[in-house]
Amino acid sequence: MSFVTARLALWVLAGIAICSQAGLSRADDRRPLDHESYDRWNAIGSSELSPDGRWFLYTLQPGKGDSTLCIRDTTNTTEHKILRGRGGRFTWDSQFVACMIDPDPAVLKKARADKVPEPAQPKSELAIIDLTTGQIRTVPRVRSFSFPAKAGGWMAYQLQADPEAKIMNSGPTGISQMLIPGPGGLVMPLALKKPETAAKTDTKKESAGPKKSSKKKTPGSVLVVENLASGRQWRFPWVTEIQWTETGSHLAWATSGPQPEHDGVWVWQPGVTAEPTAASTGLGNYRGLAVDEAGTLLAWTTDRDDYESKQPAWALWLAKLSGEQPAEAVVTKATVGIPEGSVIQEGSPLSFSKKGRRLFFNTTIPNPEAEANAGETGEAGAVAAKPADPENPVAKLDLWHWSEPILQTVQQVQVGRLRQRNFQAVYHLESKTVVSLANEEAPNCTVADEGDGELGLQVTNEPYRLLGWESPPFVDVWLVNVTNGKRERVIERAQVSVQFSPRGSYLVWWDGAQRHWFGMSTRGKQVVKLTEKLGDTLADEDHDTPMLPSSYGSAGWTEGDRHFLVYDRYDLWQIDPAGKADPECLTLGQGREKKTQFRRVRLDREETFVDTKQTQYFSAFDETTKASGYWSWKAGKPAELQSLVMLDESIGGLAKADQADAVVLTRQDFRRFPDYWKSTLSFSEFHRLTRANPQQQEYRWGSAELVHWNSANGTPLEGILYKPEGFDAKQKYPMIVYYYERNGDTLHRYVPPAAGRSTINFSFYVSRGYLVFIPDIVYETAMPGPSAMACIMPGVDHLIAQGFVDEKRMGLQGHSWGGYQTAYLVTQTDRFAAAEAGAPVSNMTSAYGGIRWESGMSRQFQYERTQSRIGSTMWENREAYIQNSPIFFADRIRTPLLILHNDKDGAVPWYQGIELFMALRRLERPAWLVNYNDEPHGITKDENRRDFAIRMQQFYDHYLQDAPPAEWMVTGIPAVDKGKKLGLDLVAPPTEPKTSAEQK
Repeated sequence: MSFVTARLALWVLAGIAICSQAGLSRADDRRPLDHESYDRWNAIGSSELSPDGRWFLYTLQPGKGDSTLCIRDTTNTTEHKILRGRGGRFTWDSQFVACMIDPDPAVLKKARADKVPEPAQPKSELAIIDLTTGQIRTVPRVRSFSFPAKAGGWMAYQLQADPEAKIMNSGPTGISQMLIPGPGGLVMPLALKKPETAAKTDTKKESAGPKKSSKKKTPGSVLVVENLASGRQWRFPWVTEIQWTETGSHLAWATSGPQPEHDGVWVWQPGVTAEPTAASTGLGNYRGLAVDEAGTLLAWTTDRDDYESKQPAWALWLAKLSGEQPAEAVVTKATVGIPEGSVIQEGSPLSFSKKGRRLFFNTTIPNPEAEANAGETGEAGAVAAKPADPENPVAKLDLWHWSEPILQTVQQVQVGRLRQRNFQAVYHLESKTVVSLANEEAPNCTVADEGDGELGLQVTNEPYRLLGWESPPFVDVWLVNVTNGKRERVIERAQVSVQFSPRGSYLVWWDGAQRHWFGMSTRGKQVVKLTEKLGDTLADEDHDTPMLPSSYGSAGWTEGDRHFLVYDRYDLWQIDPAGKADPECLTLGQGREKKTQFRRVRLDREETFVDTKQTQYFSAFDETTKASGYWSWKAGKPAELQSLVMLDESIGGLAKADQADAVVLTRQDFRRFPDYWKSTLSFSEFHRLTRANPQQQEYRWGSAELVHWNSANGTPLEGILYKPEGFDAKQKYPMIVYYYERNGDTLHRYVPPAAGRSTINFSFYVSRGYLVFIPDIVYETAMPGPSAMACIMPGVDHLIAQGFVDEKRMGLQGHSWGGYQTAYLVTQTDRFAAAEAGAPVSNMTSAYGGIRWESGMSRQFQYERTQSRIGSTMWENREAYIQNSPIFFADRIRTPLLILHNDKDGAVPWYQGIELFMALRRLERPAWLVNYNDEPHGITKDENRRDFAIRMQQFYDHYLQDAPPAEWMVTGIPAVDKGKKLGLDLVAPPTEPKTSAEQK
């Protein structure tokens, strides 16, 4: 008799329990969540508070369908809505909002089906909302838009290339003008002229007349610059990219057109000068526009002077936005300071230092293969593969060498980066010199004082890449003299995390081996233990992995590099980086006393240091009750720490208006979606701004509560128990146990109904009459499986003892690390009626030597140092690998097991799921393996997510609520039916023949 047949008698006695949930009132007309409910639930995406705090914009995204951009007046109920709006931004004066509007997907799909040429297909629109009048106007076929960061009144946007656009009136330089009426009247005709100073730089280029080229390059499109108050517009053709100064004093743009004279860089002062001027022109590509913070300098890269080469050399150009001096090429591949054999990176990202004294760019080593093949496609910079020779085929293979510093699979994942590595360099404007700051040994460099410091910091693990199993990795630390490029190694082969002080006076780092913060003056190079007087309170107190413990992090520096701010578990400490003064607890020890975690909130997005003379704000989290809120701190003797608001909710996402005291934040608990609320920094009152999911009131929900118990080893533990609506302690409920590390602190987290990537949806199951229990787990090294058993089972027993758990209807569910624990637990106990293991490691001996295909990394580090927690190599402690591997004890498994493992899993090789399934199949134990083709570690496609959510519900409903099984559970899905049948229909229970009396 099969396991399914054996359960038929139970169906007759119990009936189908799905519709008659235990503990739910018959008078309650709310319905349980179903899989169609997912489509009704909204999520709030990107959001922004206007600079004056008057308006709040956010994106509302439904489970299925088009998103909506909402702009809400925070002082009343006025709200503007833009269907399919995205990327909304306020002007600095808070008078306007602009956003993009995506085309209707149905219309776009039809156009593609009708084979409408791509340029003529529907494109995004621009919406501009006048917040004073409420007027909304749209502009069709727009690529992008931008505002000056700190100036209102102006905006710029680029139109999509339009094959039907009419170019009118060629100007004196050959750059055409488009005369199109705007809202403020007819466009002013502009002659895009080159001043004499600019023309001098192009004399050689233009002496023989405009050049033509057989190379193809993508032309730009029309740029529209608009005065938002008057509606007047100026339009410029062939624009490829633009760059505002922060105050909007100047606008620069690059152009690329079908004629050589269309290419160049242009500068304009909106509202000041009548005509833009050319900073530089001539056949070529112009990219990477950058302006300094003061708004006086403009930089870009171009291949203008070498455009016709197969692999053109790029140059770095610099100009004054005022036009007082001609633009000049300040760096070329021949410039002293460019490493031999290197060139300026094509389209290198550019940035000025804070004071505008330096200009940072990248160099690269040309790829010989690219140079040999360049130009074969007819496009500048393109690379074409050499055609294969059918007469002389070449072997294609991977060769793994034991001494390669980078594993072959990692190389293959990173092949693009390895073929062309970029290295930072700097151009000093005053000395007109170039210094290379990075190289292959240390490819990254951070320059102190926002780019103006004397020193740069390099932290590199390049020499230790072969030691890929170490976590954290070993690093060398170098200091670089930004003026002359001289480098000095100050830390060698250390497992530390190093950072610069803002002005570069100190290095500080966390040393997990010694459990302390250390510091070093960048002048004297003397190492000082900074936190010795604090003992080991700064190390992670919950650390339970066989690697060095982490710190609780830092909160920044005070002005002038005077103090470094670090956290312990609860409080914030002020540390003297020179190690002379004793540490000072800014939060007055109140965190540890109250078991409340304080973390400083950064309200000014542009701050570079913590001003302790000003009031500081802290988020607060009570570890005992899970309440959260905000506190304030004021300097003084004594300092003052004050609670502003603490609620039995999860409060977060605090953001302050740039020009006002207004703030927005989210508030949530298990029953309430994290909607946005408005307040002030006093938090004296709250005004709700969003109601994302009013439909929730139509559904049964549940509640969440903390549970406390001791592990089998006596360790105090906590977890979360979710209970169904109308819970009755006298009833017996089916229960599913889910686990992944520690989750107790998420008590007040809202869980929207959704088909997840791999796990059960807590709200969904609770709504349908299940208990859901989420226990915390603490681990002992080399005992990950037994540790899980020692934590989970006493928690389950604790709940059973209270009388409301049906211990014959309990299930397990976990994914990845949780999936491993599911697979392990069912080898140790038969107390669960059903279990699901997602992407489980079933055999640590084979998984240890495997590859994480997504990154190409060896899996060894995970077992020796991180989550798998064995703490040694397999040959040092092979017994631990065997004892913790479910596959070696598969014969003990009696629990029906559903396994999810996808064939493109880049984290856990999917043969781990196959190994477990094959063992259970051989043992004739009920098991199913679900593989969503071409899906990774967690399911990504919506149709697959929904499918698995349905299968998990059917699986648990059958074993925990006596529902009929689905066809896939009884007969599977034959390969010949793949893509045709899903097997989701339920198999009806057998019925007894009707008696003659019943037939009558």
